[in-house]
Amino acid sequence: MKKELEDLQPVLEATSQEVEGMMVQISKDKGEADETKAVVEKQEAEANEQAAAAKEIADSAQRDLDAALPALEVALASLKNLTRDQVVIVKALANPPAGVKLVMEATCIMFEEKPKMVADPNKAGKKIPDYWEPSKKLLNDPTKFLDSLLTYDRDNIPQAVINKIEPYIQMEEFTPENVERVSKACTAICQWVRAMYTYHNVSLS
Repeated sequence: MKKELEDLQPVLEATSQEVEGMMVQISKDKGEADETKAVVEKQEAEANEQAAAAKEIADSAQRDLDAALPALEVALASLKNLTRDQVVIVKALANPPAGVKLVMEATCIMFEEKPKMVADPNKAGKKIPDYWEPSKKLLNDPTKFLDSLLTYDRDNIPQAVINKIEPYIQMEEFTPENVERVSKACTAICQWVRAMYTYHNVSLS
């Protein structure tokens, strides 16, 4: 028996070393598996975070659009209620009120009509932009003018136009409530300009 045990010793030692090697490999494989699992879980968490952020952006944009569309619908409805005669009255004004001039100035910018440079009454030798002449050109055919407002390509407004219109949107005088005091037609046009500006910014966000 003793001799048999002695003969088996090298085998037992080899087996023990083999088992040890297997345990080391198993431990290594488990470590790599845990590491891979951690990487996968991290990637999954990042993907979920990005998906949640994208959804929030989309939801926010939809909320903005939902808020902008009623204003657009009101503006278009107001334009549809305007008559040709109301536009003719605006065109016939020899000395239009400041509110009318302001609205038509913004309208010219929306249609990229260039102003006429005229002498500044407050400073000799200086010229200032005047939009009333190009405004009358726009108003020349009232039916065509109203149609151009209704069919305006609101999905492709040049950014340069929006940049020029923005200061008007910030003006207290450039509100339907203030313009309504001087012209019903220009009130609807003011609503239209503001709605186009809002729609453009919302559709880009």
